[in-house]
Amino acid sequence: MALTPVSQPGQGIDRPLSVSEVSEMIGVPTGTLRQWRNNDTGPRSWALGGRVKYDRADVLAWMDAQRAATARGGDLKPAA
Repeated sequence: MALTPVSQPGQGIDRPLSVSEVSEMIGVPTGTLRQWRNNDTGPRSWALGGRVKYDRADVLAWMDAQRAATARGGDLKPAA
């Protein structure tokens, strides 16, 4: 009996990202991601078969939150 994948690439559902993929995506070492996970900081993560995974949407949302929380300079007022 063949297994049918839940989703095919291009069907709008992103596959989970590995620690190394997120490391490359946001430019921090994998050890930093592990430390953030242990400290409950950083992007939301979860385990699948004993391996840490990330949803792309969670990583992007975390990056947006970091950008908003640490923004400095420029015109930070909303346009009228």
